[in-house]
Amino acid sequence: RLARNAGVRHLVLHHVSRRYRNQDILDEARAIFPDTSLAYDFDHYQVTRDKPVRVTNLRYDRK
Repeated sequence: RLARNAGVRHLVLHHVSRRYRNQDILDEARAIFPDTSLAYDFDHYQVTRDKPVRVTNLRYDRK
C-alpha cells in the first residue's frame, strides 16, 4: 500500500524469508500493487524516469 500511495511505478521486493513461497509473496503483493517483482541473487535493475524498469540477471544474462 505504501508504494501505491507514494506513486511508485514498480515495486521490487527483496530479502524475503525462505519460509515463504515466492509465488505466494508475489500474489499477495500484486493484489495491492500489480507492478511488483521479486529480486533474486545477481539481479540488476535499471530504473529510469520515463521507461519501464529493466531487469537482467548478471549471472545468466552475460553476453
